[in-house]
Amino acid sequence: MTSGFLAKMGPPELILQILEHCSCLQDAWALALTCRYMSDIWRSSNAGARIVWRFWLRDLPCADEALIAVRAAQLVLDAEERDELAPKNMKLHELSSRKSLPSTSELNAVWDLQRLGKHPDRAPEDPDRMLEWRKKVRTAIYRSLISGAALAAAYQEPLHEAKKTNIPELQSLADTVFFSETQLSFINKFTVFQTVTTLEQETPIFAPLGQWLLKSILSDTDARHAMAQRFEMRYGRATTCPAQVPDPWDCPLRPAFDGSHSDAHLVVWELIKMFWMQERLSWTIGTDYDLTDENYFSGISQP
Repeated sequence: MTSGFLAKMGPPELILQILEHCSCLQDAWALALTCRYMSDIWRSSNAGARIVWRFWLRDLPCADEALIAVRAAQLVLDAEERDELAPKNMKLHELSSRKSLPSTSELNAVWDLQRLGKHPDRAPEDPDRMLEWRKKVRTAIYRSLISGAALAAAYQEPLHEAKKTNIPELQSLADTVFFSETQLSFINKFTVFQTVTTLEQETPIFAPLGQWLLKSILSDTDARHAMAQRFEMRYGRATTCPAQVPDPWDCPLRPAFDGSHSDAHLVVWELIKMFWMQERLSWTIGTDYDLTDENYFSGISQP
């Protein structure tokens, strides 16, 4: 009776509920493959992808950030293939799985992307800290990729605008290694390439990304609690703050942050990780550096 119910009689909604209540993804996958009927239900209407994603949100470090990175990068890639400018003011919160569940192709992309964080698993950390290590490395990678996609339009805009001119010297801007005076003068019209800018100029470009990053960082309640505890007990990273050492003075982060003192340091520390990771990844792309080197990623999980 039970085998017949699961194999050819059971309502698809009930069978999907059974699959979703498996203890792990491997069990759900094995059960889905026990018969053709269940396999068809698994593959229909993106049901299997929904079940996989439910387990990944629980088991895969920073899965939602990885999905946002995949979707943001795809928006930029699609625009480039159409020879168009990438979307400006990308609404990153709408790329989350909270807005729409991933497709099968997006799941495959997330799986490929998380492999970037696998090599750092060999880093010199105690076994009980490896889960924390994996999360921090992946978070820094994904946020760096998301930031690159979100700002792509601002940095690519001069190239697109140059193509619209009737000046050959500007039309060849994308292929130029050393810029001429004419090219430099043209590029300096764009805020992101100016050495001196105002807040009014920068806000439309960087504020949307900054707001998303701030919300993303402060949504990590465990990290906020850990940083607050460091400042309360004055150990670890809290000792680097001028306000926490002998003869203290005001912390330079306080005037720029509307929140707690420890939260300000957490935000800056997470941004430093992003810049550090972006530099490492950019450098690695142009070299043959061994990513399995234990010392390559050392430092990112320091307290």
